[in-house]
Amino acid sequence: MSDSNNPDVAGNRVVSMRINLTTGTNADQPIYTNYSALELAAGTLFMDFGFLEPRVISAVAAAARQGAKLPEQLNGKLVARLVLSLEAAQNLQQQLQQILAAAAALPRPPGAAGDKPSQN
Repeated sequence: MSDSNNPDVAGNRVVSMRINLTTGTNADQPIYTNYSALELAAGTLFMDFGFLEPRVISAVAAAARQGAKLPEQLNGKLVARLVLSLEAAQNLQQQLQQILAAAAALPRPPGAAGDKPSQN
């Protein structure tokens, strides 16, 4: 367990410790998601994670580039629904910001998405 004396935004002392979660039914199986949606209701955050077939996404993107009529809706599979208290959502936001900042600082391999082609 590590204890940090750094206060959070509200001035509370931040304490971190190791948490061990045991698995429930298939909870230990990784899931893949390429779509997410958030909804706030009654002070609770609902997070839906889904999967859309990549070929469907590609077909819609191609149709959009060509100016073709797009479908009114896409059908996918709901992979997981999480319901978080606002406090848990704030903790998640903080963790995501930290991990994304660390990921942004990592060196990118040549040819990674977003790299500009070399001018030879």
